[in-house]
Amino acid sequence: MDKELSVLIWEATFGKPNVSFVVITDCCYCGTITKALDQSGESDVTERMITASNVPQAVENYYGFNTKLDNQSAFEKSIDQDGQSQFKVARGPHIHLAASQDYQTSKELSIDNVRRGAFTHSMIKILNLCEGRVSYRDLADRAGVLVKHLASDQDPDVNAVGGLTDDDEQKIFLTKELLNTNGKRLVFHSREDNQWYLKGGCFTASWMATRLTSTTSG
Repeated sequence: MDKELSVLIWEATFGKPNVSFVVITDCCYCGTITKALDQSGESDVTERMITASNVPQAVENYYGFNTKLDNQSAFEKSIDQDGQSQFKVARGPHIHLAASQDYQTSKELSIDNVRRGAFTHSMIKILNLCEGRVSYRDLADRAGVLVKHLASDQDPDVNAVGGLTDDDEQKIFLTKELLNTNGKRLVFHSREDNQWYLKGGCFTASWMATRLTSTTSG
C-alpha cells in the first residue's frame, strides 16, 4: 500500500511546485487485530489495523506500475549486483504526520463516549488550542505528549518527504510560513517513568529528550 500511496501523491503533486501536500495517517503497520491494555489498565484501548494479506503481489499488479509523467516512470527499474530486479518508486513532495513510528501500533479508545484515534483526538486538540498557528514539528511533538496520557507505546512523528527538508517541518500547519520559535523548547511529563523532560533538539532525525531535575535550597 505504501508504494501505491507514494504513486498517488506523486501524481497529485507532479509539476505543481506551489502545492503543499499534507498526509495524515492514524493507523499502524501491523497485521492481525489484537486487543491492547494501556498502562492505566483500561480495557477499551485497541489497535487501529486490519488483517494483512499473506498473498504476495507481483510488482506489475501495483497501482501506477505502467504510469509515466513527462517520460518519468512511477516505478524505475534497476538491476543489483546479484542480477535481481529492483524498483524505485517515485515520491512527490509532501509532509507526513504519522500517528506512530513504523514499528508501533496506533491506538483508539473511547473519549467522551465516542471511539476516537488517540492521535487524531490529540492533534485536533492542539490545533484548536493554537488556533492553527503551530508548525508540523510542534504539532507532532505536542500531540505526542497528549497521546502518552491516553495510550502506551505510541510516538507520533512528522517527516518531510520527496525533496522537502527539515525546514519544511517548521512551517505553520497548511501554510508556507516558517514558525519562529524564538528558542522555545517543549517541556513534558512522562507517565511511563514519572519524570519531566525537555525536548532539546534534533540529531540524525531522532529527537533528544533531557530529563529535568530540580533542586531546592534551604
